[in-house]
Amino acid sequence: MPQYRIGGRVLYDETHGLAVLAGIGAARLAVRAEQLFSHRRVKLLVTVLIALAVLFELHASPLQFEKGEVDPSSLALRLSQTQMKGGLVELPSGPDLSRHFYMLRAADHERPLVNATSSFISPLTDKINHETEGKISADFMDLLEQIPASYLVIHNDRLLQGWQPDYQIFLERSLVSGRLRFVNRFDGHDDLYAIVKTEPNVQTEATLPFSLTTHELSALIRDDPVNVLAVSPAKFQTLFRVYLISNAALPRNAEFMRDAETIARGVILEAEDREQIFDNNLRKFAERWTRTNSFINSFGQLTDMEFVDKLVSNAGIKIDASERATLIDDLVNHRENRAGALLKIGNDPGFVEKENDRSLLLLHYFGYLHRNPDDPPDGDLHGFNFWLRELGRYHDAGKISLAFQNSIEYQLIKERRP
Repeated sequence: MPQYRIGGRVLYDETHGLAVLAGIGAARLAVRAEQLFSHRRVKLLVTVLIALAVLFELHASPLQFEKGEVDPSSLALRLSQTQMKGGLVELPSGPDLSRHFYMLRAADHERPLVNATSSFISPLTDKINHETEGKISADFMDLLEQIPASYLVIHNDRLLQGWQPDYQIFLERSLVSGRLRFVNRFDGHDDLYAIVKTEPNVQTEATLPFSLTTHELSALIRDDPVNVLAVSPAKFQTLFRVYLISNAALPRNAEFMRDAETIARGVILEAEDREQIFDNNLRKFAERWTRTNSFINSFGQLTDMEFVDKLVSNAGIKIDASERATLIDDLVNHRENRAGALLKIGNDPGFVEKENDRSLLLLHYFGYLHRNPDDPPDGDLHGFNFWLRELGRYHDAGKISLAFQNSIEYQLIKERRP
């Protein structure tokens, strides 16, 4: 059975072994049929029938082909001469993104390809696919180090439209933190990076093909409001829930986007502490929020118990009695202030799930169309409610994003931008 080793672990490719056994069985069946019926064409007929049965079983017709190339690429030649303590990961990855191309190239360089797939997708490959599809997960660098992977390849010419910015941010963040090291670019588009934890002695051989810059989130939002969706939408969904439980109503575009910029201020996307800064900003915002006149007018005269109950009522959820008692007790004994209680209820898992679709959809209106969902040309919430039903039915945020991107209204907004 074919096998390869990554970081001391031996991985077996069972699909190749099964394919060999199936081929032997089919050949013997064809020969046996020829002997039984004493006809020269029986063997060919049986072989064709078996092939058709396999195609029917797998529903694989028409077959999709990934065309190989006669000569190895410059990258493959380099990898074939490179010793590795761990494995190789190539991006983009996914069920329909170059997986067979990478397998063909692996025959040239013969190095352990972590996200190799054939008819079977391993749990590790599936995780890589999930964490790098369009938006790279914040934990992806941790995964590369845990595998362990020695090298990461980015095929820039194979990235789908719109994926480049997030890949760039991931690379810049990992390079600045010293966890990735650029090695070289091959054939003008294939970039090779070393995972420093696994290969600490690898040296850079060429100038980085892009400038290392930092991206401050509030500036990105100011430049293009759609970045409330492109980067950390969950943080802005938290802001949505703060508005909702405070006012018992949906936030409005102008004030929400102003506050979104506030909580994004100083958040450098390439920095390791970006999540902590974001959370600190959100806490400071909540403390200022509870001191505003509108909040005091709504909650200032309430006891701590009444305060908690009103927030829960505005959220439209039920919380466990013990959780409610703890929140009230913490407020009464000054272990927590009202800003902290506001955020705790705002991040209640049931509340997060209940408002996920509505908050995400509202961010699309604010980010793409720069308006409230009941502003002209809609004039009411019929359009908003239509897309909310679509989200609830298909749970496909990508479909919603594509619809907003392709809308005439958004195209006109893009044309007016300087």
